[in-house]
Amino acid sequence: MRRTWARIALLIWAGATIVVATTRGFASTHRIVFAFFHETLGLLPEAAERWTTIVRKGFHVPAYALLTFLAWWALPPSRRRPGVVLGLVLAVALLD
Repeated sequence: MRRTWARIALLIWAGATIVVATTRGFASTHRIVFAFFHETLGLLPEAAERWTTIVRKGFHVPAYALLTFLAWWALPPSRRRPGVVLGLVLAVALLD
């Protein structure tokens, strides 16, 4: 039962990662982060754009770390598990 929930969580997280990577998802998250830097903090548009890129790219590290953890947790222990997890994370990264 535990692996079932882990697989559901893995599918949701991988799906969310791919959806946010689409043009529509990119536009909405970009707009929110840019507005924070430009309007809330009062940065010039060029500086706000630079910081938006840094923050959005910085979130890739914890997002893929969580994806790796969920994939490891969802798959049964075996000698192939490291390769399967690596392949899955790389596939999602290529779609991102």
